[in-house]
Amino acid sequence: MHFIFLHSQFVSLIMSYCRTVEDVQNVIQHAKLSDDELHPLTQVLSFAPKIEVQEKYKFLELDSTLLNNLQNGQSLVFRGTKDENAVLCTNKQTYDVKEAETSNSLLLLPDLRWPAQQTVAETGRMLEEKQVLGVFHKYYELRICKPKLRKVHQLLEKCLYRGPEYEDDIVKTGVKLYTFQDLLDNVQASKLELKAELKENMAFCINGEPLYRLLEARVCRFLAEVLLRQAGKFNLEEFLLSWQQSVPEGMQTSEKYLEGMALMDKNSKPEVIWYFSEADLPEDINERIRILFQTREKWTLDEIRPYVQRLATEKVNVNALLTKYARASSVGGVRYYSAKHAK
Repeated sequence: MHFIFLHSQFVSLIMSYCRTVEDVQNVIQHAKLSDDELHPLTQVLSFAPKIEVQEKYKFLELDSTLLNNLQNGQSLVFRGTKDENAVLCTNKQTYDVKEAETSNSLLLLPDLRWPAQQTVAETGRMLEEKQVLGVFHKYYELRICKPKLRKVHQLLEKCLYRGPEYEDDIVKTGVKLYTFQDLLDNVQASKLELKAELKENMAFCINGEPLYRLLEARVCRFLAEVLLRQAGKFNLEEFLLSWQQSVPEGMQTSEKYLEGMALMDKNSKPEVIWYFSEADLPEDINERIRILFQTREKWTLDEIRPYVQRLATEKVNVNALLTKYARASSVGGVRYYSAKHAK
C-alpha cells in the first residue's frame, strides 16, 4: 500500500459526490471542459465511515535527494532522546525536523492512480471508487542542519585511553566503553559526520588500531590539552616551555594550534593561558554567544572565529553570524566584537 500527497494537477478528475458516469459528464460540461482534455479514468473519493489513522501516520516532506535515497533503499533514521529535538539522518547529512501546519487538507489515499499509470479505455469514461483514510493539517518539514556533536566529547571523555596497562582498571570500575554503533545511537549525526568528528579529535578504535603518520598540529594540540585541561590558569611563558618540551623531537609548537581550545590574556602580569574548549559550548547560538561575551567582553575576529565556526553554514558564514548576534566596534584600528546590548 502506498500513501501519497493528493495534488489536483496529477488527477484527471476527482469528485466526492458523483456516483455515475452521467454525473461526471455533467460536471465536465458545466466546467466547459472536453473529454479529450482529460484522462478517461475518474477516481471518485469518499471518506471512510470512521477515520482512525490520524495518530498512526505522520506526513513528512522530502526533497528530491531524500526521496531518491529512500527509493534506492538507503536508510533515513530519526535520532534524539526524549529531552532532545528530533533530527533525521541520512548516511551523509543531518536534518532538523520541525512540525508545520497547512490550511489545506492533506488526504491519505491508498492506491490512487497517477496519469502515467492510466491506460486508454476502449469503452469510454470509467469510474473507480477511492476511499480517504485520513485528513491531516500538520506535517514535518526537514532542513539541513549542523550535526549535534558536543555529546561525543561528553561520552568519550569518561573513558580516556591512558595506555594498555590501565585497561583492566577501566573494566573493573565499570566505565562505559562505546563502540561506533553506540555513539551513533546516542549522537545526533550521520555516519560520515560522526566519523569525521572522531578523526578530527583523534579518537580511535583500541582493538586492531592501525598505524598512522603523526600529524604535528594534532599531536601538539592534543598535548596542549593534556597540560591545560586540569591546570586552571597557567603562566603563559611556563606553559609554552613545558608544551614544547612535551612534544616529539622535530615538532614545533605554535599558538595557532590552540585556536578554539584555550584563551590567553597578554595584558595581565604575568601573561596567562587557560583551557576554554569550543567543544564544551552549547549548540544553541544564543546561549553560546551569551557565554562567549560573559567570558570575555571583547573579541577580535581571529579570537572568536574558532568558537562560532561550527555553527556557520554555506548561507550564513561567521561574519553574518556575528553581524546578527554581536556588535562591532573599532579601537585603535582593530575591529572588536562585543555583546549586542552591552553598555
